Amino acid sequence: MAKSKKTKKATAAKRSYNWLGWAGLVAILILTYRIYAPSLDYEFINLDDPGYVTGNPYIQDLTAKNIGKIFTEPLAGYYHPLTLLSLALDYRTSGSEPHTYHLVNLLLHLANTVFVFYFVYLLGRRKWIAALFTALFFAIHPMHIESVAWVAQRKEVLYTFFFLPAMISYLYFIRKGTRKYYWLSLGLFVLSLASMPLAGILPFAMLLVDHYEGRKKEWKLLTEKIPFFALSLLAAILTWSAQSQLDSYMKEQTFLQKVQYSSYGLLEYVAKLFAPFNLSIFHPYPATTGWMFMVAPLAVAALIALVYFFLRKNKSMVFGLSFFTLAILPGLQLFAHNPSLLSERLTYLPYIGLLFPLGVLFESAWEKKTGKWPLLGIIATAIALVGAGFFSKQTQKHLKNWKGSVSLWTDVIRKYPNEAPDAYNNRGMAFFSQERTDEALADYNQAISLDSTYYLPILNRGTLFLSLGNHDQALKDLNKGLELAPDFEKGYINRAGVYLKTERFEEAIQDYDKVLEMNPNIAQIYYLRGYAKMSLGRYPEALEDLNTSIEMNNKMGSYYLYRSYVYSFMGQRDKALEDVIQAEQLGAEIDKDYKNQLMGQ
Repeated sequence: MAKSKKTKKATAAKRSYNWLGWAGLVAILILTYRIYAPSLDYEFINLDDPGYVTGNPYIQDLTAKNIGKIFTEPLAGYYHPLTLLSLALDYRTSGSEPHTYHLVNLLLHLANTVFVFYFVYLLGRRKWIAALFTALFFAIHPMHIESVAWVAQRKEVLYTFFFLPAMISYLYFIRKGTRKYYWLSLGLFVLSLASMPLAGILPFAMLLVDHYEGRKKEWKLLTEKIPFFALSLLAAILTWSAQSQLDSYMKEQTFLQKVQYSSYGLLEYVAKLFAPFNLSIFHPYPATTGWMFMVAPLAVAALIALVYFFLRKNKSMVFGLSFFTLAILPGLQLFAHNPSLLSERLTYLPYIGLLFPLGVLFESAWEKKTGKWPLLGIIATAIALVGAGFFSKQTQKHLKNWKGSVSLWTDVIRKYPNEAPDAYNNRGMAFFSQERTDEALADYNQAISLDSTYYLPILNRGTLFLSLGNHDQALKDLNKGLELAPDFEKGYINRAGVYLKTERFEEAIQDYDKVLEMNPNIAQIYYLRGYAKMSLGRYPEALEDLNTSIEMNNKMGSYYLYRSYVYSFMGQRDKALEDVIQAEQLGAEIDKDYKNQLMGQ
């Protein structure tokens, strides 16, 4: 009887603890939403967001052809079709208004917080205090701002959204032995890979779970993961192929320097878990590798030895540190083409590995009572609450820098005033888009003064001079920029614009030819080349280009209007009238006298 009462009390206590855990999770979600709510009104950022959303024709018109492009062409060095499809759905909802994109990112982050809680809860066998600790610091950590507040980083929150349920399903498969969980895990892994190839670490993470669960080391552990490893290998090959096409700073580094930068980055990521200061979207490489970089590989080796000799019997510590290292490794300079020394967004999934053993340690403090009161638990809770308050404030503070491109790059310039020509160039672009030409020109000049071989601000300054009607200076800058970057597509487009403005049509056509050699899928270039050929009286050639532009994009009234002019010059009045009517319906501004002339009035 007494034993039965004790069992009932224990069961009731466990249920109350579970309810406390879920109630605590709800509180964490509310806190996280309140912290990130301001980001719902933020702008797009002029780094990557144009390529992913505002300037991406594939997501803006989901034709069968464009969907095929999404699945077969890499973007920014990755194949991640599911991420692009999710952005396409946002575009259908709100077009180029950023609110929906930010909202979806935040909702995915909140969902991931739930998955973190449940994964740690399951892995720790109902350690709900550890689960709450891990979920709290995962949700509010300042290093995760990039992944949540930056629309182009949808891939980070989306691949994690499938990665964690895949791990949860695998845990169910291990413990229940039911094959449906195995196949569910495999399906979720496919979705995670389609969101971001970094998900390829999942089969290795499964082996860490096997070790944590105490599964016997036998061939079965490897053979059951063959489909997972095969998919990981395919993703790695595709990613390596895509990234090898990128123009990367790291290509200029020796293997030893890559090891030094990777080791330094690894230590910095660990340090910023506890001290998230000097946060920035961009951390420039130093001019030379100083003593910190020289010592970093030795420090990493020492830490590995420390874990092996002193902590290898602590399963939570081994799992957590191994998971962190495994998850952060593909993003380190040893493997990735990364223009920034540190990329804070890369910690989104890996930090779970560092937070998990800390959460287990936190829970163990509550299990060790000193007299009548769990003194260690109270002290640990006080430290955790102070830390949570500090991290929340840091996140709110740094989040404000993400309001828009000007504030974001101003923050980088404030921290690296003489080391980040990229920041000046990007802020200059933001100023230019706001028609603040004097400020844009000053930023382009500063970027060029910091690095005279940096072609982007030179080309952008040329575009600015073009907009001001200073054609001579525009041409000088564009020529110089194209000497430095002879394969830069946009440079030829802008130089051709100068040639059009100055009626140097043959030279404009040569530049458009060059652009179409590099990228034959730009409808506007066929249109502009057609205009140049029309201006030279080469009407059949102009008609061919304008036909192509309309075949590629039949929603542009100007394309039909200029084809109408060509038909008119060629004496085909009926076709010219048909096109001018179509152009008017599409919103093009029509000369009434021209239309009346075609109508015989």
